[in-house]
Amino acid sequence: MLFEIWLLATFGLGMEVFFTAVTGKPPHHPKRHLVGFSSIWYMPLYGLAPILMHGIHNYAPVFFEWFVISRCVVYMLIIYFCEAVWMYALHLTIGSSPSEEAYKKSGRSLLGGMIRWDFFPAWMFAGWVLETIHAALHQFGRWG
Repeated sequence: MLFEIWLLATFGLGMEVFFTAVTGKPPHHPKRHLVGFSSIWYMPLYGLAPILMHGIHNYAPVFFEWFVISRCVVYMLIIYFCEAVWMYALHLTIGSSPSEEAYKKSGRSLLGGMIRWDFFPAWMFAGWVLETIHAALHQFGRWG
């Protein structure tokens, strides 16, 4: 399980760097440079993915029989919940979450800058990607 946690935590950071490079413009960099960014503080958040997927696989296997769009909506809601809790925990412990200021400036944030409502398609897609990775790992025996 530790391998899967590390793999998906690292993959999540990579996805975030790619996403921010394509959709955002960090300060002091022209858009054409496609500079992406993330924070190591997000690794525990992304590391939750295999734990949650393993739980769903073991305790609610019928979930995987739902239509893909229904599963993606559930993933999005779980991701938003986990993100809000983790960002708030970072806000309390280190003074702010790494995304909080940018989220607030966007004008599309909820919960005091903890999440962005307009990222829902990205979170739905991320849930589907994580499900696909989980299925591949399970198929090749990584989940035992």
